Amino acid sequence: MYEALNHKPTMQDIYDLNCSVFLPSFEKLKKWKFIDANHALILRIIHFVFRVAAWMGRKDRKTETGFIMCVEPFVKTEGIHYRFDRCPIAEFAKAHHLLHLMPALCNGDYPAMEDLHATLIRKNTCANGDVCDYWIVGDKSEIAKTHPRKTDDAGYWYNKNL
Repeated sequence: MYEALNHKPTMQDIYDLNCSVFLPSFEKLKKWKFIDANHALILRIIHFVFRVAAWMGRKDRKTETGFIMCVEPFVKTEGIHYRFDRCPIAEFAKAHHLLHLMPALCNGDYPAMEDLHATLIRKNTCANGDVCDYWIVGDKSEIAKTHPRKTDDAGYWYNKNL
């Protein structure tokens, strides 16, 4: 789209388009009042969903396509830790010199987690680092309060010290 429109969409346009495609399913979950990552059982269920997604993605390890996701064991007091070791979107952006657009795509992960009453904490994505690291905690947790969201010079949102 960016190439076809002669590089005219702004970062905000791309971010808005990404959110309009990516967020509706999370917004539906938000309408269910019980989907709240501040509750240990819900956080455990979210963790289970990520583990299933990682397990289903194992076949992608054998090919050059797809995401490779690793999920750490669940610890109620620590939230959910997982990472993507491979992101085909970031690989495409690198191969086609479009990395400058990736903040508009990667930053959409934050409002998705907010719809689950969760806070996403991360340092890097596959586009600006080696892995895309995710740490998900309830938005009312002390951990969330001590990791405010920041913006780096390239426009990526992050929470951990760089």
